[in-house]
Amino acid sequence: MENTSNASIRWTYSERIQFFRKMLGMTQKELGMAIGFSESTADTRIAQYENGERSPGQDTIDRLAAVFSISPMALMVPDMTMNQTMHVLFALEDRLRFGLEIHDDSIHLVFRESETSSGVLYRMLCWMLKSTLKRDPVAGEDLYDAWRYRYPAKNDNYPKEYDPESEESFDRVAKVALERRKQNKYEPQG
Repeated sequence: MENTSNASIRWTYSERIQFFRKMLGMTQKELGMAIGFSESTADTRIAQYENGERSPGQDTIDRLAAVFSISPMALMVPDMTMNQTMHVLFALEDRLRFGLEIHDDSIHLVFRESETSSGVLYRMLCWMLKSTLKRDPVAGEDLYDAWRYRYPAKNDNYPKEYDPESEESFDRVAKVALERRKQNKYEPQG
């Protein structure tokens, strides 16, 4: 049985810092110096963050995010047990009125329209449309990763329909998504 005596969710930065550092091909020393640590302590400090001996403060998180060109939120991933994850999903079910359904041997989250769910639906449709970038033979995964790791930052290089913070209506995005679903065509246009 899972230990719930200390059920608080803690943030884990270690894996994410290492992931983004390696994605950029930087050494620990290079990253440490890029965020302002002295040459003599740079690699040690980053190693401490990456192995969990030390947690970065918000200022350091902001500087890391700037070096990685990502949203600080991409570094702030909760370290949750499976049971904690399930309770987060249960709370979202209550708050956003979604449910689970089985279609074609796969489980789907199904959102029922409500005042609180419309913003989430819109963002999920934008996410679905953005995820089609992975199929682009030229930019593919890189363009999709750039979008999701910077979310919710605006990026003028994307067509408006894919911007989760654009002024375009939920109905327009839903219409595009449903049309592409009918055509079994998910490639981005624009």
